[in-house]
Parts: sequence; structure tokens; C-alpha cells
Amino acid sequence: MGERRALVISSPGLIGLRDASELVPGPGEIVARPVHVGICGTDLELLAGVVDPAYVRYPLVPGHEWSGVVEAVGPGVTGLSPGQPVIAEGVIPCRSCLPCLRGDTNLCLTYDELGFTRAGAAADQVLIPAQVVHPLPPGISLLDAALAEPAAVAWRAIGRGEPRPGERMAVVGDGTRSIC
Repeated sequence: MGERRALVISSPGLIGLRDASELVPGPGEIVARPVHVGICGTDLELLAGVVDPAYVRYPLVPGHEWSGVVEAVGPGVTGLSPGQPVIAEGVIPCRSCLPCLRGDTNLCLTYDELGFTRAGAAADQVLIPAQVVHPLPPGISLLDAALAEPAAVAWRAIGRGEPRPGERMAVVGDGTRSIC
């Protein structure tokens, strides 16, 4: 088994690079190699310890804004293969509670999120349920794809604001600080 590195927030205020065992996907899972990882304002809040403890499990590996390449697929995974460029949703829904069954997976009663309650992509590898992984279409760069999550947040904010033709809008938020 090989070694990998992960950026770990051990507890509020304590962050460092650590060695960890190589990841192996189980049934319905994939392992991806992150190529670009955004540093979100929320990641900085996780480091500062100001995120509601109900939504965080320390130690944690941040990184919910990312893009990468599939390294391995677990048993039962179809439609994804090693070498394929991908992104993934951050929220990992149970798909069985009432909000999930209604299609409101962001309101899942079993809260689980990449970079908050499970290891995120600020590492050499990330383990993710295949159900939330999305292959990138040809021609989409991994750098651009890493901005999918913050772009989706802005798009949703604009849509909820119900702009009228000719109106000006500004979307203000923490968002991605940088891409590495």
C-alpha cells in the first residue's frame, strides 16, 4: 500500500500536511486524484473553528471545491473509469430520507459533506461515493471545472433574486480565495 499526503485541520487553529495510507474504493465508491482545489472562505472558517460544530468533524481534510481524475473505481461502479476527469457534489445525500426523495438532497437529514464531515480534496487522493461524481465533458479544463461549486452558488443566488432585464446585480460572498 502506498503513501499519500493530506492537508489536515486537526482542530481549530491547527493545520498541517500529513502522510496517510493510500485510499481504496469500496462498493459504489471511487478514488480520485485532485488536480485543482479551491480554498473557500468556509475552509478558512473551518480552520478558525467558527463553523457550527454540528456540521464539522475534526480532524478534517478541507476541499469541497475541486476537480480531478479518477484513479480507481470500486465494485458496482458504472460510467466512471480510471483516467476520466471529474468533479463531485460536496453534499453526500442518503437518498432515502424525505428531503432526498423529494429531490432536495441539499436538505438531507443525514448530514455528510466533503471537507466537513468526511475527508475533502486537499490531498493526493479523495474517496467519494460514485453517486455524486460527474464526468467532465470534452473540452472542459480541470482548472475551470474546479470553479463549478462556487459558480453554482452564484448562479443560484442570482436566480433566487429574480432579476428583471436591465437590472444590475452583485453577488457578494466569501467564495474561492485561490486555486492551487
